Amino acid sequence: MADETPLPRRDTAERLALVAVPTLLGVVLAATSSAFDHPLTGLVLGGVIGLRLSRARSHYRAVRTADGIERRRRPPEEFWMYRVAQIDYDERWDRVLAVVALLVGIGAFVAVPVVDVEPMDRARLTVLGLGGIVVAAMTYGSLFVDDEAGSENGAGSERTDGGGSELRE
Repeated sequence: MADETPLPRRDTAERLALVAVPTLLGVVLAATSSAFDHPLTGLVLGGVIGLRLSRARSHYRAVRTADGIERRRRPPEEFWMYRVAQIDYDERWDRVLAVVALLVGIGAFVAVPVVDVEPMDRARLTVLGLGGIVVAAMTYGSLFVDDEAGSENGAGSERTDGGGSELRE
């Protein structure tokens, strides 16, 4: 593995090709087929498929080895989500987020029968209310999840001896 050379230009070229080819095929298909109203439909559909393929390709990196060019899976440390998940913050903000999300959810549900709006706006309020309550419930539930499974004072470290008394591991 010491003689592996990364090939970032090859990665970029392959990802661009994965976006361009389905997009162009979608435009040609939409222009020649009577199933689509406008070539823009093919552009959008082909672009979405191409972006999805490119996203899947982004999990791998091209490297030159003694056997030729190979694809290696990127380590999780290279992705932005991994770096964001490592950010430390004060966990007291979780409680504030849960309360704010709950208030937004309840407020949106209360506004559905009270406010005179179009039916589409009622659906949006309903989705906002559902989202707020789900975020509040998930945030509240995350307050009780321990970072280290099986830690001395964490969840899952209690057991009983069958007689009803609890033993600590």
